[in-house]
Amino acid sequence: MENFENLERAGAILAVIGVIWIAVLAFQAGDILWGIFALICPVLVALIYGFLHFDSSDNRSGNTVAPVILIIVGLVLGGVKLTERVL
Repeated sequence: MENFENLERAGAILAVIGVIWIAVLAFQAGDILWGIFALICPVLVALIYGFLHFDSSDNRSGNTVAPVILIIVGLVLGGVKLTERVL
């Protein structure tokens, strides 16, 4: 059962890194409101911003593929403990 706790911690760390990364990309692109909202309501706004700007690899702010993947993997790993009793 300790493994589930470690996965939950790893998931939280990955999600936080992804959210901060998205906020930084939003601020670098000049999207001040997106950056602020990504910090206020992290996961939802960060994922929406990431998917809306998914193809902006030519933009100076960079690509949002990696942080979106980090957030999704973090959420999945964080939810593993919820299935502990099911498995």
